[in-house]
Amino acid sequence: MDGDTIVISDERVRLVGIDTPELHPTPEPGALEAKQFVEELCFGKEVGLDVDDLEPKDKYGRTLAIVYVNMDNSWVNLNAELLRVGLAEILYIPPSEFNPYRWLESEN
Repeated sequence: MDGDTIVISDERVRLVGIDTPELHPTPEPGALEAKQFVEELCFGKEVGLDVDDLEPKDKYGRTLAIVYVNMDNSWVNLNAELLRVGLAEILYIPPSEFNPYRWLESEN
């Protein structure tokens, strides 16, 4: 697991539309912070997936999805939250039903 890949019920899920610094082979600046942020936000919480209908899997077999975390009965888009706090950058690879640029527009 790292900032943009998590494991849910033995399924590897790649957070679609974003990219965080890599942990391997050598941690890039911000990689540990992104991983820790995801762990703290998700640990012990109910999570849901919105799988990308146009591209459900990447070339590594990971499920491509928006991950939603139930925070006090409000569903938070984890992908957008990583962008909002500056721990991820947009990585838009068509075809995808999700446009991460819209997540930033909705905040303004």
